[in-house]
Order: sequence, then C-alpha cells, then structure tokens
Amino acid sequence: VVSNDSSSSSCFADIGFMFDSEQPTKSETLVFQRNTACCSFCGHEIRGSDDDGCGEQEEKSVRVTIDAVDDNPGAVQSGHYLWPAAPALAQHLVNAYTSSHPCPNCDEHSANVNTTAHVGGTTLSDNDGVCIVELGAGCGLASLAAIQIFDVKCAVLTDHDPGTLNRAVENHRATIRELNRVEEDNRGRSCLKLSKNVAVVPVFFERLSWGDDENAIQLIMQVNEYLEKSKSEETRKSTDRKYVYDEAVEGNRLSLEEILGNDFLSPLNTENMNWRGFDLVLGSDLIYCKEIVKPLFRTVARLLSKKTSGALMMMTQSFSYEDDTENEINNICLNLGLCRSIISCDLKEGGVRVQTFQFDCN
Repeated sequence: VVSNDSSSSSCFADIGFMFDSEQPTKSETLVFQRNTACCSFCGHEIRGSDDDGCGEQEEKSVRVTIDAVDDNPGAVQSGHYLWPAAPALAQHLVNAYTSSHPCPNCDEHSANVNTTAHVGGTTLSDNDGVCIVELGAGCGLASLAAIQIFDVKCAVLTDHDPGTLNRAVENHRATIRELNRVEEDNRGRSCLKLSKNVAVVPVFFERLSWGDDENAIQLIMQVNEYLEKSKSEETRKSTDRKYVYDEAVEGNRLSLEEILGNDFLSPLNTENMNWRGFDLVLGSDLIYCKEIVKPLFRTVARLLSKKTSGALMMMTQSFSYEDDTENEINNICLNLGLCRSIISCDLKEGGVRVQTFQFDCN
C-alpha cells in the first residue's frame, strides 16, 4: 500500500515490511465449508465433510494452503501476516456464492443451468467468467479461495511489497499441490474444481500503488490484452493435465508485461478507453487511517468494471474505524459515484464487518 500524498507519511513510515519476509513462518491449510444444507437448484441434500475427501454427493470444500509469519500482526502493517479479515472474507464468499450455485448433482446433469453469484446482496453473472483483482493481497488467501469458487477468467493479486507477492506466489503453488493431494487420495470420486481446474486459471501477481491512476489503468489494459491474446492461442493446457499441473507449480511466473512483451502498447487514453474492468475487487483489513481512504477508493473506481452487471468490491475488516475515517469513506464514495453497503457487522463480538461498493446502486 502506498500513497503519493506526503501528508499521509505517518501512516506508512517505518512499517518495516521489507524485513518481515525473514521472520519465522507457519504453513497451514485452511478449509472453508459451504454452510447451506440443500442445493437451491435441485433441492438435494449437500453434506459437509470434515475429512480430506469429496463424497459422491458432497460439495467440495475450498482449501487454501498459506505460509505466513507465525505471529499476531498487531499494529504491524504488513502482508506477510495472515490478517483475521482474510479468512472471514474467504468464508463469506463460500457462503454467499455456493448457497445460490448448483451442487455437483446439478453440474453433472444440467449443463445449461444459468448460474449467478449472489455476493453481498447483489447478483454477479459468472456465465462468461469473472475477472478478479485483490488489493493489498498479502498472503493471497481471498483470491486463492475465489478461484476455487467462481468460474474465473483471470485473477490478479496485487500488493505494493514485492516480498509479499513472492509469498503469495508460493501459497498459490502450495494450494494447487494440496488440491492435487486431495484429488489423488480420492481418485475416482466426484469432486468439483480440483487441481487441474484451479491450475488452468490465469493468475498474476502484480505490484500496484493505490491512487496511481496510470498504474491502475495500465493493469486493466494489460489484462484485457492478455485475454484477447489468449483467445487465439492454442496451448497444451487445454488437453495435457500433467502440463497444466507442472506449469502452475514449477513453471516460471511471468508478469503481464513480460508475457505481452513489445506487442503491448499503453496509450493511456482514459476518455475513450473501451477495456473491461474487474468484475470483483477483493480486500481485507486494508484501511488503517483516514489518509489511505482517498487513494484506495480512487484505485477501486478505476479498476471496477462499469460494464458488468453487479460488479462490486467486497471488503472485510477486523477492527473498527475512527469516526473521521468512516466519514471520509462516505464522502469519497459519494464523489466517485460508489454506493456503500454494510452487509454484516460483528465487530463488537470480535468478528468482522463485511461491506460492498459498486457503481450500480439499484
């Protein structure tokens, strides 16, 4: 996270995230179960599972393997720690999406089921694939859960700290290895979106500075250029399972700029830009002071798609904001044309607050 506003220097000085990559870490696999008993499409019972398997009529749980600093982050502003709002965001996505998404039984027998994601009180169509970006991604938990939940066309994990992005890359690889282990242990049984499905999703790890319009617009243009380019390229990924897995776990991670090379030109014409933005923007425990609000939501407004019905940002927080920060969020959103909705708030009970932001207020 960074701001070009010198008045906000007190928020960012001496945070020391460059040293956190050397701290002792802990690796763990977090499992997120859907919380609904019956499929809303076919009505058949969906049983949760506490073991590593996927039963014949059970929805696969979402599994993410995370390596993070083995300590409570406290007041440290670093993405090398696993912040409490990140697993809460992942669980909320699982709950909100799978409660209105077909179960394995529907997927097997009703190929033409019209699926939509009811996220945060709005409906986000995923029939054409969802483009996801996570801001301040840190360890990458929310995005690594989302690529198992949605039909994802492209996912981009962003952070200002390159060391944090390197950690997110390794967590992505570890998650795919874990999903592959589960699949191998349960070979021949019915499971949704395991290692190949997740490995084939284009996932990028990019540095992003909040409040930098050029940075945000360039990211959108690069993603669109990549998606256009990938349409016309036949790769072994569509047919060779081993290639898919090996590339995701062991292959070189190239940036969008490296992939596009000299073929990519970036005329930053924001007035006539015809690019598709992101359908879903994710963020957890992003705001620590009033001064970060303006650059954060300026970037959100640039990244969020105005062409996708129901496109939204979903943000969770594990601590309360000061009144002046709350007022700043409301004022900035009003100026940017963003509608703010509080979905749930359990902060007083030691939980989290979930809120959404979107251009379509209806």
